[in-house]
Amino acid sequence: MRPTRLRTLMLALTLGGWIATTTEAAPISQPIEYGTVGFIGGGSGPVTFTGTSGSFLTPGVISLGSFNVGALPSGSTATLDNVEFTLAVTFPSGPGGALPWSQAAITGTLSGVLGNDSSDVLAAFTSVTQQGDVPLPFKLENFQPIGPVRIAAHNIGNGTTQLFAYVGPLLAGQEVPEPSTLALFAVGLAGIGYARRNRKAMAN
Repeated sequence: MRPTRLRTLMLALTLGGWIATTTEAAPISQPIEYGTVGFIGGGSGPVTFTGTSGSFLTPGVISLGSFNVGALPSGSTATLDNVEFTLAVTFPSGPGGALPWSQAAITGTLSGVLGNDSSDVLAAFTSVTQQGDVPLPFKLENFQPIGPVRIAAHNIGNGTTQLFAYVGPLLAGQEVPEPSTLALFAVGLAGIGYARRNRKAMAN
């Protein structure tokens, strides 16, 4: 039985789906352990950082830790003018349980006026870089801190502000085609070309 154009296209799409599952990087199925530490300005201001630890799967949202605001003298305020902070996300167990993964280093600034009952301080993230030669357990461009973040005053929510990051495939708006899309498109074009050649051969 000679293949018709429809059968050829269906074969191409099926093959494309198979290639997609074999070429696309699969999400990590085992939890990745991590921990965070941080440093703010000269280390003596009203805002401190508390790190955290845990595990995650990709894609997902992870906690980076929290900013904590201490009490100010009654009636006083503190102005933060582009106070720099640095956070490090570490991974204790590397590829195959060997050397640790590299770290993801996050930098940012704190700006605004802080009081005991009010705050307009924003934590803005400025960069994410890799520290170390061993690969990260994800693509660096797939690690995105969620912000900017408004920092809570001491008398609001105990002065604690949680920070988070998204880890996973590129977000919408970043025009990098998924490998599955590229594979499906390429094989579909090949299938259409084959169908045309086959139709011409049957006509002859």
